[in-house]
Amino acid sequence: MRNRILTVLAGLLIVGSVFWGYQQNTQRQRLDNLLNSRYQQAFFNLMEHVEQSQVLLAKSMVTNSAQQRTALLSDIWYEANVAQENLNQLPVAQPILGQTAKFLTQVGDYSLSVLKQNEQGKALDDNQLDQITSLHNRMLDLTRKLQKIRADVVDGKLTWTEIKKSSQGNLPEGKVPEGENSFRAIDQELMQDQPVLIYDGPFSDHLELMQPKGLDGKDITEEEAQDVVRQFIDVPDDGQNWRSMVKKDSNPGGKIPAYAVQMENDHSQVIADVSKKGGKIVWLTINRSIGKPKLKPETARVKAIDFLKNKGFENAKPSFMKINQRTVTVVLVPQQKDILIYPDQVKVEVALDNGQVVGYEALGFIMANHDREFPAIKVTKEEAQKKLNDQLEINRSKLALIPLRPGTEVLTWEFRGTYKGDTFFTYINVENGNEEQIFQVITNDNGELAL
Repeated sequence: MRNRILTVLAGLLIVGSVFWGYQQNTQRQRLDNLLNSRYQQAFFNLMEHVEQSQVLLAKSMVTNSAQQRTALLSDIWYEANVAQENLNQLPVAQPILGQTAKFLTQVGDYSLSVLKQNEQGKALDDNQLDQITSLHNRMLDLTRKLQKIRADVVDGKLTWTEIKKSSQGNLPEGKVPEGENSFRAIDQELMQDQPVLIYDGPFSDHLELMQPKGLDGKDITEEEAQDVVRQFIDVPDDGQNWRSMVKKDSNPGGKIPAYAVQMENDHSQVIADVSKKGGKIVWLTINRSIGKPKLKPETARVKAIDFLKNKGFENAKPSFMKINQRTVTVVLVPQQKDILIYPDQVKVEVALDNGQVVGYEALGFIMANHDREFPAIKVTKEEAQKKLNDQLEINRSKLALIPLRPGTEVLTWEFRGTYKGDTFFTYINVENGNEEQIFQVITNDNGELAL
């Protein structure tokens, strides 16, 4: 009797285990289907907005109406920015998408810059029309590449959940999904030789036309470059053995001879460019599987400030912040004599699962930082404020050095104010009282954007 009871209980346990396993597998499958659906929606949205951008760029090339061109440029700015937002939602490792994201950002920002000129009644010159034509041709190539990926999606050759596993290092060694290879091809074949765009915009490439001013010291060796990275990264010293590889000739920004250092252990991969002169980190990223967010964006902002303090940036102040899916990117601006130095800004990316710094970029700082002599202040803060719109309610003011044209910096009074619930930054020249720049701050679930 007792044996029979034990047999029945064992059978029930087996059935229960099988049922539990079935439920777990079903739940996992439902989750995979949900994620695949979300990623697929983001891709098709990306596809739609890239196609729209390409058509609008074509129209802006042939229109002869200033009013029509204003409407087209405004639409291009919107479509390109929404396309980039959807691109960033794809489960593809960010380094693979970097150049494509940069291209979409520049299309939108260049359109906005030309739009402002057009609204002032200034006709486009031949160089600007050539730039628009070049952007259109590249957008057309991007459209065709994405259409090929779309065909693979429809045919079932591409699975977004498999790409996600690959980006987290969960696929068998040597196996890379075709979809990720397709995106890599876009970034490497289509986007690497992007034309340099010169315009007054926050994402201008004007730094690439300058010589670096923030490099000093002796030339370093490959071994020293690896030591620089080890000492810089925000990784606990847990005794892990790092495997390193160094490429001698990298050139970030087009002007900075550097070593491309790659290090990895069982948990993380670190990729960085270290300047040969002075041994400065130009940019660095830590690729690892980032867990579900546990920290608030404000906590991540504090982490970024503390990290820079430990690296010698004692007075850097946080400016704008972008909230990604599982990280936050914080823009920090160094101060000198209580003046915000915007050309020297540094970007820090913080993981929201544990507060680790997983990204750093100091290209602007290295290109622009130098000993400066500031002009005499001829327009007081009170005089500058009188030049603002009376409807703007000012809640903060500060001296700020801002970049205008390539190699040109202007000392201004920065005023932060609100109008009907919207936030604006206005910059008044301290020498002549001219309004040099004005930005509206757009705040949404993805952080803050100055336009």
